[in-house]
Amino acid sequence: NPGTSKETCKHCSGSGQVSVEQNTPFGRIVNRQACGHCSGTGQMIKEKCTTCHGSGKVRKRKKINVKIPAGIDNGQQIRVSGKGEAGVNGGPAGDLYVVVHVRNHEFFEREGDHIICEMPLTFAQMALGAEVEVPTVHGKVKLKIPAGTQTGTEFRLKGKGAPNVS
Repeated sequence: NPGTSKETCKHCSGSGQVSVEQNTPFGRIVNRQACGHCSGTGQMIKEKCTTCHGSGKVRKRKKINVKIPAGIDNGQQIRVSGKGEAGVNGGPAGDLYVVVHVRNHEFFEREGDHIICEMPLTFAQMALGAEVEVPTVHGKVKLKIPAGTQTGTEFRLKGKGAPNVS
C-alpha cells in the first residue's frame, strides 16, 4: 500500500540531522541542522500516496465555532488551541489564530472602550431641557437633557461602553 512502508533516510542515515560545512575567514564551521529530505524524522516514505504525497496531512475545510468575547477590538487575535495545522507524523495539531475585523455600525462609533452616538435633539429640548431615550448597545437608557444645552455637548453614560478585554 502506498504511504504505509518507511525506510531509513539515505541523506542523514536515519539521524534526522545533517552537517553543513561553511568556510569563513576564521576557518571552517560545521553546523548540524534538521534534514530537509525527511523533515528531521530520519525516515522516508517508500511509496508516497497520491493524496498527501508522503506528508501524512490532507488539506480540508472545516467549520469551527469561535467564541468572540464582548468588547473585542478591531485587529485583535483569538487563539483556538489545537485547531491549527496538523502535527508532523501524527503529532498534536497547532493553534488557530483568528484576527477579528469589526464592521462599522450604522449608528454607533467606537473609540477604545467608549461607544459614541450622535443624538438629534430639537431646539426646544435643548433650550428647555427634556428627558430623552438614548439607544445603547445594552438597550435604551433615559437621559435628562438640562435646560440651556448647547449643540455639540457630550453626555457620558457610565458603564454603557464596550467591555475591556485586554
